[in-house]
Amino acid sequence: MGVDGIISDMPWRLREILEKKGAKLRPTVKVASPKYHLEPNHNEVEVKKAEGGQDASH
Repeated sequence: MGVDGIISDMPWRLREILEKKGAKLRPTVKVASPKYHLEPNHNEVEVKKAEGGQDASH
């Protein structure tokens, strides 16, 4: 059993992780937008692991 795909709201971070693990990836495509944004008032936040297992995403 394998994985057919992964969905992420931060694809640039997912790519970094997969690269570190040695996954075969397609070449990146350059776009005019600096990062993946859905709204013009989007703010980047620092993502970090919560203490005591409070964050299920890590």
